[in-house]
Amino acid sequence: MSIGTKLPKPCPQNQWLEARKWAMGHNATIEDKGNYYEIVAIPAPSVEELQSQRRGVRDNYLNGIEWRVDRYKDQLALGIPTNDTETTYRAVLQYMQYLRDYPNNLGGNWWEEDPLTFEKWLEING
Repeated sequence: MSIGTKLPKPCPQNQWLEARKWAMGHNATIEDKGNYYEIVAIPAPSVEELQSQRRGVRDNYLNGIEWRVDRYKDQLALGIPTNDTETTYRAVLQYMQYLRDYPNNLGGNWWEEDPLTFEKWLEING
């Protein structure tokens, strides 16, 4: 099997399964070309798509931690013990700022690497 391999229509199940298995392991897919099927390479994502994916990761991390800020403020306002210490609260705020500044802090090809998780960020900055 290789990119460009043509499969007959109708395709025997064993040949289809073999082609599908090969394609999945080689960043390829099988396309219907009308009279036959063909194994084709899946194009690499564009820079814009990669940037959008990384921003999505960043946004998920930001949305996934902001509840801790809200909880801390609410607990203080209610005069009850906080789950996080003031030090941890400030670390969460700093981490959120790190995420907001992403990708500006990485420069160059920032979209080639995911932002750090809070735990990883704490290891480096804590």
